[in-house]
Amino acid sequence: MNKTSPHKLPLAEQAYQRLFKEIATTKLAPGTHLDEKDLVQNLGIGRTPIREALLRLSSEHLIENVPNKGFSVQPITLQNTKAIFQALWFFEKAVIDLAVNQDLAEILAEMARVNQDLGRAIEADDPWELVKLNNQFHMAFARCSKNEYIVSALRNVRFGSARLAYLSYSDAGSQENNLAQHYQAVVGEHQRIIDALGGRDKETLCAIIQKHLQTFQQRIVSYLTSLSA
Repeated sequence: MNKTSPHKLPLAEQAYQRLFKEIATTKLAPGTHLDEKDLVQNLGIGRTPIREALLRLSSEHLIENVPNKGFSVQPITLQNTKAIFQALWFFEKAVIDLAVNQDLAEILAEMARVNQDLGRAIEADDPWELVKLNNQFHMAFARCSKNEYIVSALRNVRFGSARLAYLSYSDAGSQENNLAQHYQAVVGEHQRIIDALGGRDKETLCAIIQKHLQTFQQRIVSYLTSLSA
């Protein structure tokens, strides 16, 4: 998620970013075993940075450490999907409660810039860029709380939901829904979030965030249901 040249990043961050993308885009499919020796060879990065990256991904619930088996990519199930959206609503509601009493001019300007970039990513039909920009937008929203503990908690949940976001923004998650219409709805709802924050309108903000999450969840549940049909 960092714009710094990959080769200038610490090795653990390089390993994390490469694995994060492969997991989020489902190149590494749910349930895939992650052999540390293979990762060292494939990524050309030492075992210690690889281990650090795996532990970080585990904290975001993108991978799991199975006793006596090592790390594997976390499955996507209706149960853990429900848990993700419960956590997102819990923490984003906490952001709302605090944000309406803060001076947010600088953060709102950042959110507006990111939302414009998201519009350009839509034109470029780049689902991975959409995932990254969506995370940037919502992490800026988290910072509106001015509470580092809430920001940290939301970061883990948001990054942990990256695969769901990718499915929502790609053909894999489109099902019968109009993908272009979904894209435009996301940009529009983001703008309404910015407007409600600027107006310190807590009631409207709660309604928009709830609808935003419900739309996201419905697309993922539809996708998961189609897999089991």
